[in-house]
Amino acid sequence: HNNIKYPPNAREKGLEGTIYIGCEIKEDGSIGIVKVKKDIANSGFAQEGVRVVQTMPKWTPAQKDGKAVKSFIYLPIQFDLQ
Repeated sequence: HNNIKYPPNAREKGLEGTIYIGCEIKEDGSIGIVKVKKDIANSGFAQEGVRVVQTMPKWTPAQKDGKAVKSFIYLPIQFDLQ
């Protein structure tokens, strides 16, 4: 949350809300495919959400039968004016 930069366009319009970004967690814990699941139109939130997810450090990968496997998760990202 500390790495999110509020899009200037959204700030000017007073937009707030939650978006959902889907991302693949690879077997080594790195981020793979990143997709926007839910956005707020004309806010710039999706672009910022994708940027933040793509710069995340490695995750602990999912396990199946004791072996690391690829998985896909959805992350909610909340944008609040403060």
